[in-house]
Amino acid sequence: MTSPGGVSLAVVTLFLLTFALALPTADNSQAPGPRISVVQDWTHRHLVFGGGGSLEGRIAAARNPRAVQQWLIRQQAWLQAQKDGGNNGLHLGRAKKQVDWAVSLGSTGGVSATMYPAKYSFSITTASCDDFMVFPVNAGGAGKASIVILDSLYSGGSTPTAGMCNTGNTTTPGANGPYNSGTGTYEARVWAAYTLPNPVTTSPVLSLDGAKVLVVDTVCNLHQITIPSDHSATYGSVASPATPTETSVSLGGAACTKSSPFVDYSTGAAYVGNDSGVLYKIPNAFGTPGTVTSNTVDSGHALLSPVVDSALQRVLVTTAYGKLCLVRADTLALADTCAQVGRSTTAGVITDPPLVDSGNRSAFVFGKSHNDSPYYPFVQQYTYAAAMLTARNTFNGGVAATNAVHVGAFDDNYYTSPTTGYLYFVTPRSGSVTQMVKIGFDAGPVLRPGAASSWTLPDSAAQSETSPLTEFKNGTDDRIFYSLLFTDGKVYSFSGGSFRTAGTTYPGGTSGIIVDNAVAQPHASSIYFGTLGTGACGTGNYCAVKLTQKDLL
Repeated sequence: MTSPGGVSLAVVTLFLLTFALALPTADNSQAPGPRISVVQDWTHRHLVFGGGGSLEGRIAAARNPRAVQQWLIRQQAWLQAQKDGGNNGLHLGRAKKQVDWAVSLGSTGGVSATMYPAKYSFSITTASCDDFMVFPVNAGGAGKASIVILDSLYSGGSTPTAGMCNTGNTTTPGANGPYNSGTGTYEARVWAAYTLPNPVTTSPVLSLDGAKVLVVDTVCNLHQITIPSDHSATYGSVASPATPTETSVSLGGAACTKSSPFVDYSTGAAYVGNDSGVLYKIPNAFGTPGTVTSNTVDSGHALLSPVVDSALQRVLVTTAYGKLCLVRADTLALADTCAQVGRSTTAGVITDPPLVDSGNRSAFVFGKSHNDSPYYPFVQQYTYAAAMLTARNTFNGGVAATNAVHVGAFDDNYYTSPTTGYLYFVTPRSGSVTQMVKIGFDAGPVLRPGAASSWTLPDSAAQSETSPLTEFKNGTDDRIFYSLLFTDGKVYSFSGGSFRTAGTTYPGGTSGIIVDNAVAQPHASSIYFGTLGTGACGTGNYCAVKLTQKDLL
């Protein structure tokens, strides 16, 4: 017997027995028995495990907790069906339009563009009111919240029973969401708000047990913050944040404004870059941090977030100057000469980390060419080995691109058989509307140089920029989520040539988007993001927002 992905139940059982995590004891009476928790953060958008590949590569990937968690998320509807007795369908609660929440992160700053919040779920098949989201905030100093943690995520609607975490829903354990008299709806609760001396402009990373979160501030201090375990209490507020229980490590050197930390769960080491081209390694990042080591990867040029292939022990990191570098994870020495990507030799042409497929040892870099007139949007594929970085095919958008080109996403088929799957990304276009592009793969997998299809983005104009793309399959419905980075930006989903939006505008557009689950409970199956502008949750406030997936279908 097999799961929908063609994986035998013996393999499923081996995964669950071998990689089940040591879980905190959330009071989740709706999910008796063993539970498998799931972390979703920026690293899952940039390190993936495609289908195919060598047997050696697949075995190595199976040892990676991110690979196991991504596999579980992709089989979530099937796992839910087994739990529900074989009802394998979408879990979206389509009965009526659900009202979602927008919670203030303060008036100083919010989640930065292209960065992500992080989510911890206590169970792969059941939503819990103790599940929580961590939002990084571009604010720091006395009285300003730098980290905001929300629980009671599945609150919403205007009645006590509309959301599973609303006040008055006595069948649900954990904390209850507060009632916002200003909007007449229930919303998530600020469980903890912490102040740091300096702002956080990058994405957080969670430990596998959800007990700690790692962030780096703008002056290169790495903060290991302990997340509370008691959901019956609160810890500070956005207006009056608390001081966290933390261990901090000064990395020294220049600013750190573009690189999020990446933790290699197999070794415990964290990697992060600074704005002057230096890559740092922090051993035992979620324990007692060891001695920090560093090496200059691209002198004088900001490093974007590093991505670690733990099986090969190599770090792939892009620079804002248009390079992709392959670095040894142990010594931080370059394993090969950095590649100049897409004829791009100036600052700002690459704004996002690479999309790395560890299963097929491929890295995809998104950007705009500088040394061509006009500039063009592109995606360039590289394959890599222990000491070699090799350029493969490039897709050239063929039109001028002034605004940034952000990371794309694979569809669900790619994770089973890459030659039947596609890569999607958005091409800002000069003098015409912006397009969503779909690109296929030949055997290898090798990116085809031409687009299979393209679609005009609704509400877009010349040079429209979008957030990074996030893909999620709920039951049989495989969708890509994004927002337009406009003054009145909207959030959209895309599937099969069709676009949908909930219609709400978010000033400036949104950060990167996190999708949580495919379960049936009220106000679960949602997406989360921060707003890049103010106003969606009160005048002058940046916001943390939840939308149910059904409102985008």
